[in-house]
Amino acid sequence: IVVEEDSEIDNFHIRVLNSDLLGGFYYLNKYYIGNKMELTKKVPAIVIGDEHVVHIDDEIKHATFTNNDSLISELKPDYIVRHDVLDFYASNHHHKHNFLLQYKKFNDGTNKVEDELIDTIDYLLRTTPIESTSLIVSSNHNDHLTRWLQECNPKSEPWNAKFYHGLMYLMLTDIDDGNSHIPFQLWYKENYDIDRIEFIKESESFMIKGIEVALHGHSGINGSKGSATQFSKLGMKTIIGHSHTPQIVGDCFQVGHSCKDKMGYNQGPSSWNNAHCIIHEDGSRQMIFIKSGKWKL
Repeated sequence: IVVEEDSEIDNFHIRVLNSDLLGGFYYLNKYYIGNKMELTKKVPAIVIGDEHVVHIDDEIKHATFTNNDSLISELKPDYIVRHDVLDFYASNHHHKHNFLLQYKKFNDGTNKVEDELIDTIDYLLRTTPIESTSLIVSSNHNDHLTRWLQECNPKSEPWNAKFYHGLMYLMLTDIDDGNSHIPFQLWYKENYDIDRIEFIKESESFMIKGIEVALHGHSGINGSKGSATQFSKLGMKTIIGHSHTPQIVGDCFQVGHSCKDKMGYNQGPSSWNNAHCIIHEDGSRQMIFIKSGKWKL
């Protein structure tokens, strides 16, 4: 464990490092062995803490993606693995009986599903460098779009009615064609001709350096609710999201979130934290915490 005091922000950066069989280890974009240090040009992947784009924290966004010395610009990952990018705040089923919040969204103009999808994809494209690919993990908030299509009565949401019917038509046509795209993926492919974003369906696998990155963490073993403890028993390395509480349990790393501290449904004391995870060339992993807009000294 390495702890670096950062007097500029009156805080500290903590790193949990893993050595290889030769005793060497990766530290950010450097590899140390004995008394030698080598710079690495890029990393295989960075798993981002749950994003919920409508609730994104600007400090986290800048430190991770847009600053000149951001995590992404310095480590240049081949893959950016992303969880819960679509919050689905516009028509979340949890808000159905909350009249005051519904009225607020109506007043703010934040109750239109299509607008939220456009903002989310635009954000993803702005934060995915040309040399990288964003992997969208099947996540419970992303899947709220599917639930909305299944359960919504479009007559009760006239502001979303045209979009609902248009997307439903695309889904039915997709089924006729023998495909099984998820709605978020299908809408993206219909409206954008850019291949820097790939979608991972539920129950699909995506391995990076021997680590399974396709699990969000909400669906557990045999239909139960997921947890880091459960996934640590799968007999393989995993990186999950979902709980917004970063932790390491055996071979399971769980990233945090990239959002504002309060998102409307979390009250009281919290274990939430802003944290991402680097995957290095040898399959070792390193958790990165964002403190006061900084990820390093």
